[in-house]
Amino acid sequence: MNKAILRFPQFKVKAFTLSFDDGLKYDEKLISVMDKYSFKGTFNINSGLLASSPQEYGIHTRLTLDECVALYQRSDNEVAVHGKHHVPLVGVERGVAINEVISDRCDIEKAFNKVVKGMAYPYGGSFDNETKQIVKDCGIEYSRTCDDTYSFELPTDWITLNPTCHQKDERLLKLAKEFSDFSIEEGGYDWFRKTPKWFLLWGHSTEYAIDDSWHLLEKLGEILGNRQDVWYATTGEIYNYVRAFESLKFSVDNRFVENSSAIDVYLTINGQNYIATAGKTVKIGELSKGKELL
Repeated sequence: MNKAILRFPQFKVKAFTLSFDDGLKYDEKLISVMDKYSFKGTFNINSGLLASSPQEYGIHTRLTLDECVALYQRSDNEVAVHGKHHVPLVGVERGVAINEVISDRCDIEKAFNKVVKGMAYPYGGSFDNETKQIVKDCGIEYSRTCDDTYSFELPTDWITLNPTCHQKDERLLKLAKEFSDFSIEEGGYDWFRKTPKWFLLWGHSTEYAIDDSWHLLEKLGEILGNRQDVWYATTGEIYNYVRAFESLKFSVDNRFVENSSAIDVYLTINGQNYIATAGKTVKIGELSKGKELL
């Protein structure tokens, strides 16, 4: 059976993302280390809890909104919603939960002049079915939980986006080595070995500062940083790319693929690599079966 299998840009099969919360002062140091290893990430902030003026470093010190804009935009990282005041969205009045999400989104969009579609659930990542619907109703399309999977599979439900693991998890470096060693295998029927992998790490920059454990991030950088076979991307970049792949349209005879998105999409069909150019219809050859998303 012929399948169109997603590949990341430049036909890479691995992607790595950091997702860190709260808009903390130590994000400045965190990003300086991330830049050293080409890491990128998504910073989920609480606009109602940011500092009113620049502060000295402290475990609980937060950035100002102006500092957030300067820091995250300079480093080409993503900013996302985390609830305006970081209150739990479960067990509160529906109107309170809606306001926490939509007002935070509004504040961030005004400051960054960008559409914000992402989020991380606050207060330990708590959510329920009503929370998920509220988040969707507020225009959020992907939202990270705190439920570690210890795996690298792409999500099946973006509104409950489960990360690989926490920054201080005892299995972190073992997982990093496993991820580093992963390679695609052609042939056979083991689809785990054919599909691309995503390592999503979450946490808070102050957790490195509390016990001066920055060496863990440095060690992670030594294993996964500055690699030619890894796509370093924000959560939003991964989401937009996967959505572009899923929106591809194939002709009835499977010789052409139409990409109506603004993103070039890389894919493999029967072991052959193709690029579905943004806004173009591309000839891909004759297939016996249509595209099946994995």
